[in-house]
Amino acid sequence: MTIAGFLKPYQFVRLIRADAQNVSRDPILIMMIVLGFVAPILLIFFRDKLDIWAENTLGISVLSQYVSIIAAAAPSVLIGWVAGFLLLEDRDDGPLLAMETTPIGKMGFIYYRLTVAFVLTFAISLIAAEMLLLVGWAVRLLFALLVGLESAIIALFLLALARNKVEGLALSKLINVSLLIPLLAIIPSFFRYAGGIFPTYWLGEMFVWSDVAPAGLTLSLLFAAVAHLVWLIGMTRLTARRLG
Repeated sequence: MTIAGFLKPYQFVRLIRADAQNVSRDPILIMMIVLGFVAPILLIFFRDKLDIWAENTLGISVLSQYVSIIAAAAPSVLIGWVAGFLLLEDRDDGPLLAMETTPIGKMGFIYYRLTVAFVLTFAISLIAAEMLLLVGWAVRLLFALLVGLESAIIALFLLALARNKVEGLALSKLINVSLLIPLLAIIPSFFRYAGGIFPTYWLGEMFVWSDVAPAGLTLSLLFAAVAHLVWLIGMTRLTARRLG
C-alpha cells in the first residue's frame, strides 16, 4: 500500500481511535505522554530558582537556557518511546503481522504510527519552544520539526533493535541518555563535534551558534537536517529488513 493510503480520513480516524483505546488502558503510556507537557511547564515556574541554585552551587550562570533545550526536546523521547513500544506490542502479539493481509499493510501501519508520533511531538515541542527558547520563530519552528523527526527515529530504533518488550524497556534507558547529548555543544572544544553522529547533538549546537554568528547557525541547521534524515532513512530500512 502507498503511504497516502493510510491518510484517508476514515482510515486514519479508525486507527487513531484504536490507538487511543490501547493507550488509555496503560497508565504508564498515559504518564509518558503527559510528561511531555509537564516538563516545559515546570521549567517555566522554576527557571529563576534553577539559575540561582546553579550560580551559587555550580558557578554556572543561566543554566536554564541549556535545560530549556532538553525540556523542549523531551517529547521526542517520551512520545517516540510510546509509539515504539506500541509497535513492539503489536509485533510480539501478532497484530502487526496480521496487518500484512490488510490494505494498509505492515509498513503502512508503521508509517501511520510514525506520522502520529511526529505530529504530536511537533505540536508539543513547538509550544514548549515558544515558552522556553529565546530565539526567532523560524528557528523555533525548525527546532520543533527536528524534534518531531526524532520521535519517529526513536520509535523505529526500538522496533528495529529490540527483540521483545523487555529489551525495549532496557533500550529506553539508552534513549533517555540521548536527551543529555545536546549539552555537549556547550563544551569549548573541537572534540565536542564527536557528538555530531547523534541527531540530538545538533539541537544544542543550533543554540550555541545562534549566539555567535548567523553563518554558524545556518551550518548547524544544515548538519542537523542531514543527521536526522540519515538516521530516519537508516532506521526505516533496518526496520523493514528486520520485519521481512
